[in-house]
Parts: sequence; structure tokens; C-alpha cells
Amino acid sequence: MSLEPGLPAHGCPAILGAYACGALAGPLAETIHTHRYQHQDATDEDTDEFKAFEIADYFDHPTGAARWVNQMRTQTLETLRTPDVWAAVVAVATELVTRKTLTGTRVRFLVQRSGDWGPGQAAPMLDRLQKQSS
Repeated sequence: MSLEPGLPAHGCPAILGAYACGALAGPLAETIHTHRYQHQDATDEDTDEFKAFEIADYFDHPTGAARWVNQMRTQTLETLRTPDVWAAVVAVATELVTRKTLTGTRVRFLVQRSGDWGPGQAAPMLDRLQKQSS
């Protein structure tokens, strides 16, 4: 029996739903940014779509899995469109363009302070903080 209408028949633990939303967040953020749907082949093991379907397939047959992934996609889009979440996405993406890689510490810092500065202004502050703590 489903936890909610449309969710997989055997129920899906919340942590797996969160993992699926996390897997879908990158391509969906790119979709919001470019205003073009970033199609990923759900049969390609290297895609985030595949990862979301892999979770769903444990809990329901393909039709139910597709419905659940669509619900997770909708939930993720709604979350990404929240102004403070989108500000954090933009802050992290801007720094990734500049630095190419970010540590977990830098990402958490950017997310916590995403509304405090404009694009590209976080990197000098992060460098100063890192030097002070060394």
C-alpha cells in the first residue's frame, strides 16, 4: 500500500526520496538557469535520471516508478525556485566557474552566506578566512 497516492506501493523511506531529489537537482537547476529542459537518458547509468529511477525501481513497477520520479522532480523544482535556495545555487555555481572545484567547507560557507554578496565576491573572503584559520 502506498504512503500517499502516486508514491511507490511499498513506500519509500524519506532519505531515499531526498537522495533522488539530490540526484535530480543538478540537471533541474541547469534547466531553470538555461530555460531549456536538460534531458537525460534514464537508461544511461551515468545520468542522474538513472540514479533516481534506480531508487524508485526498488519500490514499484516501472509505471509507478516513473510517477514517483516525476513527483520528486516536481518537488525538487519547487525547492530550487525558492529564492533563498536559488541564491545559494547561484553562489555555489559562480564559485565553481571561478575555482573549478570546491570543498564541502566552502560550499557550506557559500550556502550560509549566499545573500551577503554578489557573484564572485565570496572567493576572496574564503581565502582570507582560510589563511586566518591556518
